Amino acid sequence: MQAMRKVQAGFTLIELLIVVAIVGILAAVAIPAYQDYTKKAKLSEPLAKLDELKLQAMEFYTTNGGFTNFTLADPSYSSQYVSSVGIGATANINTVEVRTVVKGVHADVNGATLCVRTTDGGKTWEGRGLENGTTTSIKKLMPKNFSTADCA
Repeated sequence: MQAMRKVQAGFTLIELLIVVAIVGILAAVAIPAYQDYTKKAKLSEPLAKLDELKLQAMEFYTTNGGFTNFTLADPSYSSQYVSSVGIGATANINTVEVRTVVKGVHADVNGATLCVRTTDGGKTWEGRGLENGTTTSIKKLMPKNFSTADCA
């Protein structure tokens, strides 16, 4: 008599469990990273608005020789991720601070004020922000050139 061999069809239970475990590990790493990525993407609008406000300030400084009486072109601006824009302290003719207030990004950063400040007539700008008691976990979302100091 000749013994017949049965050819294996499909996957064994162990192989399927290993695949499920690998997918679970990858998901556990990828989901938090993706959430941080989406938060950073949402913060890009308030940061881009800061760049626009810097440009307005530098144009005003060039035209008027200082920041005295500087006003924003659209002081009532708001959008999906920016609740308001404004001007901080103008301590002297060479100093101005422009700011945006964040909304709709994440509970940790909603309501936070992001600002950039110059003290030399717009030659250099210092990024500041995360005011309003935001947590340290959100600081990893900010650009590296932003300090954790509050806006003035």
